[in-house]
Amino acid sequence: MFTADKTAHSALSEALMDSLAQQLADLQPAVPEVTRIQLQQLVQECQTQFNRVSPYHDHAIAQVLASLNQNNTSEQVSAAKSWLILAFLQQHLAQMFSTAYPQGIQAEFRRQIERICQFVVTSQWQDYAPDVFYKDLALARLKLFPAGPALVDCYSGISLRQGLSLDIRQSWRFIRLLQQLGGRVGYYQTHVHLPLLPAFDHNGWQHAYQLIAEMLKQYPSIKGVFSVSWLRDPQLAEISPHLAYLNQGLIELGAQAFYCGIDTSGDALVKSRHRQQLFQQGKYQPQRVLLIWPKAALLRWAVLA
Repeated sequence: MFTADKTAHSALSEALMDSLAQQLADLQPAVPEVTRIQLQQLVQECQTQFNRVSPYHDHAIAQVLASLNQNNTSEQVSAAKSWLILAFLQQHLAQMFSTAYPQGIQAEFRRQIERICQFVVTSQWQDYAPDVFYKDLALARLKLFPAGPALVDCYSGISLRQGLSLDIRQSWRFIRLLQQLGGRVGYYQTHVHLPLLPAFDHNGWQHAYQLIAEMLKQYPSIKGVFSVSWLRDPQLAEISPHLAYLNQGLIELGAQAFYCGIDTSGDALVKSRHRQQLFQQGKYQPQRVLLIWPKAALLRWAVLA
């Protein structure tokens, strides 16, 4: 069980709770009563389980929201999505500012709550990719926790398909690492989140890993942290040197990388004309890479950093 952090909780939670309550009340006229009843049921029923692997894009919630698109205007759907996130934040606010999280993570939660509250006032969800909404919703549900430029899945697992390969040496190295770590479930997993891009730099990721280290100390059953992304591709050191810091030195610090195959998402090409040109010339093929940083190695780095 968690207990309230009296210093942070008393100073921050009351003001944030009042703000959330006011925003929920302001949104109420824009959300039809039938819809609001459906959303209230979701808030009561869709509780995050912290010892089970599940996607941050919750299927039950997605089904309900898809049904809303059929009977409501885009403005009503956006208001309903905002209402749902704020209701989950309201429900979990005390836990966010409790001993369940280190002080550094609590500070990150506060920044993200303030960001979301501002977004609800100034923006519409339909103007952004659905992934932005579902990640913010997962944050409100405590499925993800914030750490600098990343959102981190609180309990994730590594698929065997991500590390097994026709390369026998890679497959053997992958299986041996999972055996050493005690299995393929029970890891933190980092995700990039569009609203957090202003913190996406070397210092931001150093801060993120320090925060993850604090969580690993508090939850020793977690085996380490991993990510699966084109951003972990070693090619970037030459093709996009400004992103080299994402992987620089991590292998020497105990992380291990495994090729997962060609990245077909297109994300590697969206924000870089240079990578687009190299791709069109056949000089660059984005690769998905699984990077696993075991707990013991990350904690050793955190002590020395």
